[in-house]
Amino acid sequence: MCSVIYLVRTVITLFVFLKRRISWLETLPISILMSFVLFGFIYIGGVQTQPINIMDLLGIVLYLIGSYINTSSELDRHRWKYMPENKGHLFTQGLFKYVRHINYFGDIMLFMGFALITQDIRALYIPLFMTLNFIFILIPAKEAYLKDKYRIEFVQYSKRSKKLIPLIY
Repeated sequence: MCSVIYLVRTVITLFVFLKRRISWLETLPISILMSFVLFGFIYIGGVQTQPINIMDLLGIVLYLIGSYINTSSELDRHRWKYMPENKGHLFTQGLFKYVRHINYFGDIMLFMGFALITQDIRALYIPLFMTLNFIFILIPAKEAYLKDKYRIEFVQYSKRSKKLIPLIY
């Protein structure tokens, strides 16, 4: 069920919330990687035969909170961008007020929850590698782009907000 929810949410984000067009060069590697991740979770967690326990409940809560954080933040940004008076300005409201990449934080939470639901320690590598990818590759690239596009507005925003994890980083 978590895979289905994630796929529906991702399709909505890609085809409704994003204003920019996504090239096949960007879409193809992400689609292939996410297919492996989702099928990995299904394969690892699909063999569980034990009843639902506290780890499952914790995983479900993390998954739902992470999904909410990611989706609600993208929805807020989408609505804001369609207001003509906001054209050319950086979105710094909603959950983005506190964390510049709150949508990535939501992804980390939901995949951590997904990994816990599988009850297999190997599944924890997925949110770990995802977090490292965000910290060392995606966030630096995105921040360079935002700094170039929004200049002083982004510099001021980055002084009053965290990068990825609320109150911490």
